[in-house]
Amino acid sequence: MRNVLRLGFRLLAVALVAGVLLGLTDYFTKEPIAAQRLRLSEEARLQAFEDADAFQRVDDAALSGDVTDIYIAQKDGQNAGYVVSVSPKGYGGPIAVTVGVALDGTVTGVVIGTNSETPGLGKRVGEPAFGQQYVGKGGTFSLQSGTDSAIDAVAGATVSSRAVTDGVNQALSAAQQLAQGE
Repeated sequence: MRNVLRLGFRLLAVALVAGVLLGLTDYFTKEPIAAQRLRLSEEARLQAFEDADAFQRVDDAALSGDVTDIYIAQKDGQNAGYVVSVSPKGYGGPIAVTVGVALDGTVTGVVIGTNSETPGLGKRVGEPAFGQQYVGKGGTFSLQSGTDSAIDAVAGATVSSRAVTDGVNQALSAAQQLAQGE
């Protein structure tokens, strides 16, 4: 009985020290992690809409589906288009997709951010060549060949490719709704 109590107190002490250390780590890394996320989202917006020199967040936008943020892209003080962030569900979980949309409804850029897709397969949707397929086009995209807006899926990663395509379609729809409301 005495040994059991001694082992129990040792286990409690180890758990207490580990909990305090984890709490301190969280406390001291929370702000740098938030700053890093903000920097990455700003970089993604600039990559998705390279012509813009400023972005204004749309606070009252009706975010629907997987849309997480909408920004108005501005060039020389004039609205040039929109940047929409979406998080469609891929094979390994949500895929952060940032889409630039010009005022004429065409895609200016697609940036794939954090995701948990399978390395070597689904992660390949993050390669620039995949995102470039959308640039300069508008309308509704699909993975089916034979249409003007067909997107070539990454081999072995149809679920991830479809998720990104769905995300781009949601971004285009959100930008179109916002443009009609202005």
